[in-house]
Amino acid sequence: MRELFTVAVMFLALVGLAYGIAFVGQPQIYEVAWLSMTVIGLIAIVAEIVYFAALFLSLRSIGEVPDRWYARSFEHHRRLSAGQQRVVLPFFYLGFVGLSVALLIAVVLVFASFGVFGDLPGSLFEGDS
Repeated sequence: MRELFTVAVMFLALVGLAYGIAFVGQPQIYEVAWLSMTVIGLIAIVAEIVYFAALFLSLRSIGEVPDRWYARSFEHHRRLSAGQQRVVLPFFYLGFVGLSVALLIAVVLVFASFGVFGDLPGSLFEGDS
């Protein structure tokens, strides 16, 4: 759970940074990107919560809930039956991909805010720096 908390804190910090300096560039782009990042991140966090709950219930149903099972949850995937994996693992992958995409959008927003992309030909931020 500490890992999930760390990811959530990092995500919120990048969201705050991107939102705080959004007025530097084109407001419409930042609004859409910020909203997309927030929605994708929230979906990913909910997917991770569902994943941890489903993994716990699956491990409990087979009577194998080790101590600190949540710290290295992916190591317990092999203990699940094929049916349990079909229920549990999609939430794991959705959460991972969603958080990765949200983090990528946040990093791009931060770089764009400082004018890094302003020098690229055809850039949406051309001339803003």
